[in-house]
Amino acid sequence: MQSKHQISIEQDWVQTLTILAEAYERISIMKMQQVRSSVLTTRQFLEGLGEIFFDVKQSYKDQLEQMAKQKLRQESKVVSVVLTANTSLYGNIIREVFNLFLKSHNRQNEVVVIGKIGKAMAEETKIRFTYFDLPDGHTLQDELGKIVAFLVQFDKVNVFYGKFANVVTQVATVSSVSGEETFQNESEQPQIQQIAFRFEPSLENIWQFFQNQVISSLFKQTVHEAELSRHAARIKAMEEVLSNTEKQALKLRIAQRQFKNWLSNKKQIQTIAGINLWKGKI
Repeated sequence: MQSKHQISIEQDWVQTLTILAEAYERISIMKMQQVRSSVLTTRQFLEGLGEIFFDVKQSYKDQLEQMAKQKLRQESKVVSVVLTANTSLYGNIIREVFNLFLKSHNRQNEVVVIGKIGKAMAEETKIRFTYFDLPDGHTLQDELGKIVAFLVQFDKVNVFYGKFANVVTQVATVSSVSGEETFQNESEQPQIQQIAFRFEPSLENIWQFFQNQVISSLFKQTVHEAELSRHAARIKAMEEVLSNTEKQALKLRIAQRQFKNWLSNKKQIQTIAGINLWKGKI
């Protein structure tokens, strides 16, 4: 049987863990609300960009197809980006994302790892990679800009990340943010009257600018979605912690009652033994 002191220590530990779990959960909920706002803002920008993208694509279809054919003659450069985190307590989603990357890894592709947890995992596999640090919870534009500047030199950018399904379910997934698949549904829309645009300095430069903006916006959107997924995963993990601490607190309360009963019985036995001893002397 545990002593009173041991029970007291464990109760203090469980109470502290409960306070920490509740604090982490509240913070994650607040950050999820902030990230949702960023996701909506980026989505609106992408919608506007998509309209211009579609107009230019329809009006200069022949020229763009010719540019695409010239690009195909060159060797395509592909990069895989693994979005992880700098800290733990996100459940299993980070490991699931990295395992998905390992299953589809092509040695000919460049690899970019974002987050200290992913860096440690990649170092264990001895895969050559470029590392970028991106703070959890508050994405810095300067750091994000450095990553985007590195990614736009590739023809295809595949991002591995945790996708938010709902608060309970997070899914390891991979998405292309290169722009070649972006707005592909636009091609199914009815043909519109061609619009004459004036390009300075040239159509090729403007089109490259469009593609860079697509990569930048889609990558930022993916970062926000991954962040949303991590916060949801942390909420789930903290709920599990709170459930376990509640069960442990119940066990300790039972142990405390048992100790009190044992102590009361012991005192009664000692009292009875003392009475019997006193009667024996008489």
